[in-house]
Formats: sequence, structure tokens, C-alpha cells
Amino acid sequence: MPENMKLTMSRIRPNFKKFIVSRYVFYRAWSWGLLQRTFRSYPRNHFYREFWECSKLAGKNTYEQKKSFFQWLILYHLTGLVPEEYFILGGLNTSFLSKYNSVSRWRQLFFQDRVNQSKHRHLLDNKSEFNRHFNKLIVRDWRDTHSEDLEHFMSQTNNVIIKPQDGKCGQGIRVIDWQNLTSSERQEIICQVKENEEYIVEEILQQRGFLHDVNKSSVNTLRVNTLLTNDGAECIAAFFRTGRAGEFVDNMHAGGILWHLDNNTGEILFGVDAKGGLYQSHPDSKITMQGDYIPRYHEAVNICLNAHKNLPQLPQIGWDVVISDDYIALIEGNASSGFHNIDSSGRVWNKMKNFFFQQGAYEN
Repeated sequence: MPENMKLTMSRIRPNFKKFIVSRYVFYRAWSWGLLQRTFRSYPRNHFYREFWECSKLAGKNTYEQKKSFFQWLILYHLTGLVPEEYFILGGLNTSFLSKYNSVSRWRQLFFQDRVNQSKHRHLLDNKSEFNRHFNKLIVRDWRDTHSEDLEHFMSQTNNVIIKPQDGKCGQGIRVIDWQNLTSSERQEIICQVKENEEYIVEEILQQRGFLHDVNKSSVNTLRVNTLLTNDGAECIAAFFRTGRAGEFVDNMHAGGILWHLDNNTGEILFGVDAKGGLYQSHPDSKITMQGDYIPRYHEAVNICLNAHKNLPQLPQIGWDVVISDDYIALIEGNASSGFHNIDSSGRVWNKMKNFFFQQGAYEN
């Protein structure tokens, strides 16, 4: 065999092996997930009950309930789309294809569990590590339980937020109005924080502008999902979240509203809550959202793209960003981030599959 042909074959073999193995891993796991969804009765029955509860809360009549149920059932077996996701993606108000091609929770976890290696996830899961790594981009002061000046920091800050180090979905968050506490109450809180090493204390960001006016009781955030490939980082999906009146967090599990966006322009398409309610304007402030644009959207996306280049160990990250008239700040990064994308073309899911095949991503 000529030398140049030997050289060519030596290059092809590793790539061919990666091609075969990556597809074997992908389709083996995908087929196993399909079998589980088809034959395991407990999750299926659980999701049946959840679907009917969601459809009733969404105000569906009997005909719509049956029609949407059979549509969801097909999507569940094909893509793992759970009832909550079905209604978040618009239910019968959006096309079957747009939901079929979306990145369902099962697809999301399937991908992220294999490309975001568990040994690197602490860089995002641990909030202290994240804040140190992106200190210039978080635009707020903070302390962990080991800080010697923790008590002084809390006493000098009017309002602080106490977060679990590895908290998710807004769970375990406490907002403290320091100035309105008695000295004994302050001391009790300081003792509780110091005794528990799993918390950090941050000053509360004061958001200003249109995105804050929508719901003034919460800090309303943009989620930007980025994928880091050999060609650089790119934004593959984004959505905006607002809280409800009187609520501090904007998370959907706390009753917040998710606003679907045009990924390229930042235009707001429509809003939806976890119960399947659809919105053109915010139900409390009455501010019209549909058809408006997220201010400074491209600037916020570029900050996330540049930040991702500093964490090449984790190819896919979901960034929570606060956009204010006077600043843009990173809140946290998520190694297991939801997408909630309406995508008739399947662009995002195809891009994720191609990345999986090209990188030869294997199970952790």
C-alpha cells in the first residue's frame, strides 16, 4: 500500500470508530428510553393523571382535551415530552411538528448527561465557584459561610438573598430585609448561615427598565442556552421569565411565566405558565409583551458566548442573565438546562445530535 494511502487510512480509522461508537451509544440509549416509555406503567399512568390535571387548569373543553391528549401521547412515546412541557410549548395552539422537533426534557437530559461530564459540573453547580470564576460579570457583592467579614457584609447591605450552594428552580432561597430586623433576629440569621456551609449570601440586584416594570416584585431573567463547538460558541435557544405579583422568584414552578422568544431577534412571541395558560400581556401589570423585543438582547447573548469560552469543559450551558438599563449581570450557569423551544425545523435538536456524533460523546 502506498505511503500516502496508509496515512489517509490512519486518519480515517479513528474517525470511523468514533462515528460507529457514538451512533451506537446514541441509538442504544434512545431505544431503551422508547421501550421504557412504552412498557413501564408507573410513569405512564402518572403522566396520564398529570395531563388531565393540566388540561383542566388550562380550561380545555372535552373535545380539546381528547384531541390534545392523543397528540401528547404520540409525542410522549416518540420524544419523551411530558404533559407540563406539552402545555408550555403551546398545546393545540402550536403545530405538532414544532413540538415534535423541540428539545424535550428527556432529550435534554439524554444529551447533557453525555456531553457535560459529571467531574466538571461543580464549576456551575457550586455557586461560590461560579461567582469566583465570573467575578467581573456577576455585578454584585457576595460572601460564603467561610468569609470572615460575613456579619459586617450583611449589616452593611440593606437587602440580601441567601441561596443554597447547589439549589435549583428557586428552591431554598430566602430574601432578608436586614434593616427591618431586630438585633436578636439578625444574630439568629447569622448563626444559622454560619452553621450551614451549604449557603452563600448575595446583595440583591436592583433591576431597572422595561424588563423590571413587567413585574416589580421579582428580578426577571433571560435564559440563554449556548453550545460550544469547534467553530466557537453559539446561542441555540433562549427564553425570558417573569414572576407574578408579590413573588420574588421568576421560576415557573413558583407560578412565574415563560415567554417564548425568536432566537435570532429577541422578539417576544407569547407567554405560558406551568398550567398551560397562554398570555399576550402580563396578567398582573397588564403590560403587553407579545410583539415587543427584549432590550439589549444581542449584548446579553454575546456576554454568554464569551463567558462560555472560559468553560470549554462543559460544551452545553444554560445561562441566567439579568438585563437592566444600567448593567447586564450573570446570575448562574446550568449544566442541566431546560430549552422549552418551539422549533418546526428541528434545527436545535439536529445541531445537538450532530455535535454528539462529531465529538464521539460517551456516557459518563
